[in-house]
Amino acid sequence: MGGSLDITLCQPQIKRGVKLGQVQISEILLTAYANEDALFDFNQVPGVVASMADARRLMTVRQPVIAQRLARKGIELLYPSPWPFIGISSTTPLPNIEALRGLRLRTYSAISNRLATLMGADCVFVPAPKVAPGVAPEVA
Repeated sequence: MGGSLDITLCQPQIKRGVKLGQVQISEILLTAYANEDALFDFNQVPGVVASMADARRLMTVRQPVIAQRLARKGIELLYPSPWPFIGISSTTPLPNIEALRGLRLRTYSAISNRLATLMGADCVFVPAPKVAPGVAPEVA
């Protein structure tokens, strides 16, 4: 493999691409692989992480276990990064859970999708790498 970065892999393909040697190193969003291991999406469980300090502590606790599970798949964890708690953004006030009923809500992880569905929202699952372009303001 040369020194080129011409290979483009979307999020679900990155981990496999590293394992197969298509790319030598890459960043992954663990929640994208929650279908393989529920621990990869654990930080998205409501109430587990309520601040960046919580996210850092959880990352420290999870790091050895995640490293071990990735190693079983032929991948070495080089650096984990804390992920902030989930939140809901809206252009209108949402004073209570009932206000979510019937609203279309974009979610980016299995857990956030399940939570929003339980609260009555009409969910559209958008994997994290596609969220920013999907909600970016149009430029005239």
